[in-house]
Amino acid sequence: MSEEHSFLQKQVDHVRTQVRMPPALHDALSAYAIDKGISLNTAINTMVEFGLESYDAENSSIIFETYNGETLEESAIFLTDFFQRHTNCKLVSIERINQTGVLYWYTFPNKEDKRPR
Repeated sequence: MSEEHSFLQKQVDHVRTQVRMPPALHDALSAYAIDKGISLNTAINTMVEFGLESYDAENSSIIFETYNGETLEESAIFLTDFFQRHTNCKLVSIERINQTGVLYWYTFPNKEDKRPR
């Protein structure tokens, strides 16, 4: 991590911004922050930095999705099936957001016409 992006900077050196996000994404980030014992702000910064490190701007987009199955096993089966069907997508990371749900993000080739579903 480069020094200019270090989380150890003084707050006065940071830029303040407001971000609108879907409630499911906010819930997932909140659950992640609670699970890791960090603030929501740190969770957002961590995820943004992690996503940018994984991102190949010339060739792909990064997609964030949530899935809430009836059970955690159902969510795992969904993700296994999803990535078997969409071999052009590369899983970046997955986080458990509650007892049965997951937040996952993946790269999707820009040359494709539409996102997989």
